[in-house]
This record gives sequence, structure tokens and C-alpha cells, in this order.
Amino acid sequence: MAKTLGELAELVGGELRGPGELLIRGIAPLEQAGPEEITFIAHPRFARLAAGSRAGAFIVGRAWADLDRPRLVVEHPYLAYARVAGVFALPRPRPAGISPLAHLGEGVVLGQEAAIGPFAYVGDRVRLGDRVTIMPGCYLGPDSEVGDDSYLSPQVVLMERCRVGARVLIHSGAVIGADGFGFVPTPQGQVKIPQLGLVVIEDDVEIGANVTIDRGALGETRIGRGVKIDNLVQVA
Repeated sequence: MAKTLGELAELVGGELRGPGELLIRGIAPLEQAGPEEITFIAHPRFARLAAGSRAGAFIVGRAWADLDRPRLVVEHPYLAYARVAGVFALPRPRPAGISPLAHLGEGVVLGQEAAIGPFAYVGDRVRLGDRVTIMPGCYLGPDSEVGDDSYLSPQVVLMERCRVGARVLIHSGAVIGADGFGFVPTPQGQVKIPQLGLVVIEDDVEIGANVTIDRGALGETRIGRGVKIDNLVQVA
């Protein structure tokens, strides 16, 4: 999707300095950007690279407002970069409706426009909100819940009774609700403590790839609203 520099200025609330009709087809790093791409300067150490960049336009802070190139002058270049990147990002893939190759257990409740990919397993009494996306190979255990507009990438595991809020993004390989590590040592060996709790993930959370969030032994493991978790993190 191409945008004019003027349209991008309006999007980020920036000051346009250059031809508003300049067509921008993407965003790229300073060293790699071409004449139809925009780049950004968010740190002084990158400013020296501007002269050699082939970028068609720049996102800059007030410190580089006099850069002699087409530019958008903003208060927060990194934030503006994030918003412009969203314009050129490909949309996340989404199955068309409910695949006949998905398993839906008894008593499943589906919200409007829910999408479930092939080879997903949705257990008994699972509740999915509106516009939820379950990508191929996911497992949702019995009595689990996923809120409106949440997205489970391929091969996410959501164990029984665990709850996911609205607008949550879970990346591939994450396991939500596995047993916590609880054992009682005895002379005869380790006795496993049954893990009777659950995991609750509140709204607007993003969980990275291969994250594990264990259920509580008795109570809940709760991830608060708006939390962002990087890849390969364990929460127990």
C-alpha cells in the first residue's frame, strides 16, 4: 500500500517539510532504504548516516529538523516510526471461517466472525469471543475462554479452564496453563503436588513465541492488562 508523504504526516501528527505528493511505498533502515521508502532517525548515532542514505524521506525529531531532505518532523520519532510501520505491515493471516478439519468439542460457544484453522483442537465447553482467530495446530483445553479480537498463532496451547482476555496476541509455541513445578520430597521419592489453579490473561496482552505460563498450585497465575512478554520467558 503506497501513501503520500502528506498522508503520513497527517497520520503521525508531524510537520511536513518536503513535497506532500511524494509517494512512499515502504519503510526501511537508513542504510537500506530506497527512493520510494521512508526511514527514521531516533538516535544521534544514526544521524551521521543520513547523508549517505538513498531514502526518499525521513522521520526526524526536532534536533534534526533542518535536515536537507524530505522529512516529517515529530516529537517522538520512534513512536512515529511504529505508526508508519503499521501502515506497511502485512495483515496477519486469518482462516476463512471454521475449517472442516478443526475439532470442536461439545458445548463450544463461538462469537461472531470467529475463525478456526485446520487441525486446531477446541475442547468441550470452550468459549470464543467475537472475531477470535485460532490458527492451525492450536490446542484449547476444556472450559477455556478467549476474549474478543484475540489471536492465537499456530501451535499455541491453552490448557483447561484458562482464560484469555480481549485483544490478546499469543505467538507460536506458547503454552498457557501447564503444571507448575511442585513436588514434596519423601524417602520413597518425589510426590507430585496436583496443580489445581489456572492462568488468567487480561486484556491487551502480547505473549512471545515459546513462552510458558504455569498454572497456580491452588490459585491463579495472572498476567495483568497491557503486559508485553518477550520470547522464551517462563512465568510460574
